[in-house]
Amino acid sequence: SRIARLNGIGLVWNPLGEQWMENYGKLLAYAKEFCSTLVPMRYDTDPGLGKWVSRQRSSYKRRTLSKKQIRLLESIGFVWAVKICVGVATIASLGYCDDSKQK
Repeated sequence: SRIARLNGIGLVWNPLGEQWMENYGKLLAYAKEFCSTLVPMRYDTDPGLGKWVSRQRSSYKRRTLSKKQIRLLESIGFVWAVKICVGVATIASLGYCDDSKQK
């Protein structure tokens, strides 16, 4: 059949879903290495990862993430609400607030 032939040549039926899973895998690796999903916007090792993480928060607020995506992110301790601090040294100088340290 035509579908079998397309599958045989490696056609990607859902490129956005595959790209999302690829970035999720990168976040998972980051979380394992740093015990955190708080990726800085300017993460030199993978400059696009911090932006992708930020887009997930925006998509969550707009309710455009699927239940599966939300479940996957929450399964690795994804932080949905992050306050950006000015002049407060927190979490390995990533620039994120720890409310207990604010005055």
